[in-house]
Amino acid sequence: MLKVKKFGSRRSMAGLALALTLSLFSPASGWAAQPQTVSALGRPLSVSPSQSLPLQDPSAYEPGELLVKVATGDAIRSHGDALFSASPALTQLMSCFDLRSAMDVLPGVYKLQVASDSGLDVEAAAQALVASGTVAYAEPNYHVYATLAPNDEQYVAGQQWGITQIKAEQAWDVTTGATNIVIAVLDTGTATDHPDLADKIVPGYDFINNDNNPYDDVFHGTQTAGVAAASSNNGEGVAGVSWGARIMPVKVLGPRGGSDDAVARGIRWAVDNGAKIINASLGSPSNARVLREAVEYAHARGVLFVAAAGNTPDGKSHYPAAYESVLSVGATGRSDTVTGFSSWGPFVDVSAPGVGILSTSWNDGQLNYEYNNGTSYSAPFVAGLAALVWSVNPSFTADQVKQIVEDSSDDLGTPGFDEYYGRGRVNALRAVQMAQQGPPVPRPPTPVGQATLTPVPVATQPGNTGGPSLQLDAKEVGPGGLMALTGAGFGVNELVELSLVTSNNNTRGIGSAQSGAQGAFRAEVALPSDTPLGNATIMATGIASGLRASVGFTVSATGGL
Repeated sequence: MLKVKKFGSRRSMAGLALALTLSLFSPASGWAAQPQTVSALGRPLSVSPSQSLPLQDPSAYEPGELLVKVATGDAIRSHGDALFSASPALTQLMSCFDLRSAMDVLPGVYKLQVASDSGLDVEAAAQALVASGTVAYAEPNYHVYATLAPNDEQYVAGQQWGITQIKAEQAWDVTTGATNIVIAVLDTGTATDHPDLADKIVPGYDFINNDNNPYDDVFHGTQTAGVAAASSNNGEGVAGVSWGARIMPVKVLGPRGGSDDAVARGIRWAVDNGAKIINASLGSPSNARVLREAVEYAHARGVLFVAAAGNTPDGKSHYPAAYESVLSVGATGRSDTVTGFSSWGPFVDVSAPGVGILSTSWNDGQLNYEYNNGTSYSAPFVAGLAALVWSVNPSFTADQVKQIVEDSSDDLGTPGFDEYYGRGRVNALRAVQMAQQGPPVPRPPTPVGQATLTPVPVATQPGNTGGPSLQLDAKEVGPGGLMALTGAGFGVNELVELSLVTSNNNTRGIGSAQSGAQGAFRAEVALPSDTPLGNATIMATGIASGLRASVGFTVSATGGL
């Protein structure tokens, strides 16, 4: 993933074919899972694989737009077709750049726009504004996108295995969630007429079209809303983690993504209109100050912010997930291993199911139920869990709810905190039990100089004379089946690419995995639904070490796990 330099030349930016993407889930032809019928809560459902989002705009930010924070006590006013400030220098600069309109984003923060496409070099303009000393900060209006899984991570899973994995059924014996808790879903909107969502919706807003109709026109927001709080125990569809919580649809993403100002305004609107929890299954690698300030706005007003960690497993920070007050969520599979697509790093707080997640969906006007993958679907598991915790003890602060979710998680991977699982995979039963015991004891701050990161990767230690190995948990697998792989003898903390060689000698990638401190990994991969029958081989190749291992199996019409 490329890093965006915020104040470089226009020429250097043009050279970056980058849209601050988070690896969209875009199934290629022939790779998408076939429609299936499953039984959910006693009734058959028609379940289809989710559609993909369109490719992102190759530009990194909105042309002709700047996000500017003025000095304390100042304000930007419009009069006719001109903008004015208490600072004559700022007024002159806005006129020089032909900035004609100003939109309030956060207190003291404005989105400024040119009158038309004048070819304004927004990076140079931002740099000039900062250099003038007339503003606290100025930056381009960067694009953000939904955090969907990459197209080589297609999983077909049984319905709602994640609910069982996090022990939500047992937690429901304590509470199914209070109806006065509102989860704002900052996303592509929500299908407010979906039968599993309609009676859970509170008024929202559309910051893409600037109206009060935040209806979904992509699919992503409807799915994340259902994971957190779909109507439950109603004899149809799926169950949300929090049965009682209400859903506030806040549309900040469109078919081509969104921008920092839309997300910031969405956060502010959600906070000001009664949201207790914000779920943001979106983000970018840009540490935009306006986004950070919007998250701080929510935190200062007692709102818990839950965000997807992202789907770029490169150890780099992802925003808003990486902000300190945010509860950042990575993705795990059915075998409780971190997925090959989940972002990792010291900013990951917890992990939750994110593979083959069945939820409510809107698909080209059709209301149904679909599977999808990504940390986008891990985050609403945690948002729904936070609603359960707050239902048990409404007096908790947002920080106390965050700590309980973290401390109650099942510690997986390296003992204690690690950069892949965070503090562990969430456990709903333990969380509500801890909530019944009262506020958690605050953790002591991490001593200065005491690293919390995992060790720096080193070369595989001598003595591994047997070489790398790869094992598969089944000798026969059917097309579309899910397979669990175990690898050993690879490099320490190494990315391992997985590929499939079929009976007709075609080779294709089917995902990736991350080895741990001992050079071992466990991963789940889906066999493409169009895989021909016969003998096949899975190859695992260490990207850094070049180490390779393989395992053979049979693709059978009757095979399966």
